[in-house]
Amino acid sequence: MSDRAQFYLAEQHAAFTSLPGPSAQDIEELVDTAVAFTHDVTTQELDEKFIDAVMTCNSLIGEQAVREVKNISSHVDHLQILKVFIRNTRFRISHISALVSLAIEGKEHAYLRDLSAFMTDQSLLDYPDAYQPIIEVLALILPYLPSQFTTPLEFDLSLTFKLFLRNDPGRDTWRQYSDTLIYYLDRGAFKAGSDKEPLRSFLKLCIHPSRTPGMWQSWDRSQETSEATRERAAELLAKLDALDALDAGASISSSTLNTEVEDQSRPFTLWIWQSFTQLLRDTWIWQRKAQTSIGVGDIEMGPGSQGET
Repeated sequence: MSDRAQFYLAEQHAAFTSLPGPSAQDIEELVDTAVAFTHDVTTQELDEKFIDAVMTCNSLIGEQAVREVKNISSHVDHLQILKVFIRNTRFRISHISALVSLAIEGKEHAYLRDLSAFMTDQSLLDYPDAYQPIIEVLALILPYLPSQFTTPLEFDLSLTFKLFLRNDPGRDTWRQYSDTLIYYLDRGAFKAGSDKEPLRSFLKLCIHPSRTPGMWQSWDRSQETSEATRERAAELLAKLDALDALDAGASISSSTLNTEVEDQSRPFTLWIWQSFTQLLRDTWIWQRKAQTSIGVGDIEMGPGSQGET
């Protein structure tokens, strides 16, 4: 049956009529919908229209209508659109990868810089699946990056790791996700992390997947952690342990130094206090003697004065 279908398609392909591209009105409606939705993401009607607009644009790219889609996307804030994709559970970046790739191409560094602030937004904790679109967007950006690429200084994946580790690894996504995250860790994100504990848990998961119940028991070898990622995860974990040991040693040294300084300062402080109390004591004795002398003089003068009288 498939052979007959292929033969018919080959023979009759020239007779097929190409579907017309989007009209000017179609493009205008798509632009209006995209712009309106980025300003008001709470309207159910707009939500439906926006999803239709996104899927239409993605389909147009497949139909080689790239110029029309670029015209549409030039009217909207790409970062705002990406935020909508990440927060909206009805979207899977993998289903609209053509559209996202078109938006990203040529602006990779700008997207990473702008996404850096968004990835640390604590409100993402209200979207437990937000890690999926974040990692998928990072995976789409990856092929466009130069070999000597380094992440922005503020590129912090800590929150992404927290969200990621809330869920059991998926057999269809684990290898891509772990490869992608290790790539960015290896190019600057390791140093930028504000919370090392979720990073440590992720690295251990890459190295020792068998310790996670149910993980890999029925997975294909192609779905498991790649050898390169496992090796690099082990190196990064060793580096993390070394940094922790160094910090602990520095903390102990600082505490010891402060104690020594405090001990050394005690004799001097004690000497000052003793000198001060001695001065007060001497002053009190002098004043006491002066008062006593005055009192004795008055007594001695009393009878003499009376005699003279």
